[in-house]
Amino acid sequence: MTQQSRTIAFFDLDGTLVSCYTQKLLASKLLESRVINHLDALVIGLWFGLYKIGLIRRTSSLRKIFYPCLARVSRGEMSAIFNSVVENALNDHVRDELVKIIQEYKSKGVYTCAVTATLDVMAEPICEHLDLDEIHSTRLEKTDGVYSGRWVGEVLEGPHKVAVMRLLAEKNHVQLQNCSAYADSYSDLEMLESVGRPVAVFPDAKLRAHALRKKWTIIE
Repeated sequence: MTQQSRTIAFFDLDGTLVSCYTQKLLASKLLESRVINHLDALVIGLWFGLYKIGLIRRTSSLRKIFYPCLARVSRGEMSAIFNSVVENALNDHVRDELVKIIQEYKSKGVYTCAVTATLDVMAEPICEHLDLDEIHSTRLEKTDGVYSGRWVGEVLEGPHKVAVMRLLAEKNHVQLQNCSAYADSYSDLEMLESVGRPVAVFPDAKLRAHALRKKWTIIE
């Protein structure tokens, strides 16, 4: 971060920078590759439906069920599947409105950072393509030539997202009250409430109602 930047713009990824949910795209690719079966896909789809309407706020429970299947596939095969998800997200789901916002921030010397629960193997290439300055994502463990299905450290959601934001702000002598955050889901309420300028991006119904009450900026 340069000395001229006294603020940070934080961005969620899934549903915010891209209109899709990479975990859902990943499940579809795993079904196509017969890594999971139709019942698995149905359970994942139902879980995402509950998440989207705000009845579930944390993804850790699904990840514990879903991710062990990754260890059934070689690292090379899984890398090809991850790359396919990234290509799909970049080709069909990037939100042009957010690309312009990132470009505007960077032209003013504002530091841009993605903080996302999305797996690093998908988040990093997407966010690098969008030219964000820094990326924090959930790290997928690699062991013995495969992705183990476990993650390293915490899933970056809820308070863990906010902890990363606070550390980055403190490291760069920036007050979160002077920062912005962009997210689409009520599950990211803590992220949005931790900054001085929260922005709801194509928000779910629960977040939209909250944003209206708080008179936050809404992009939709």
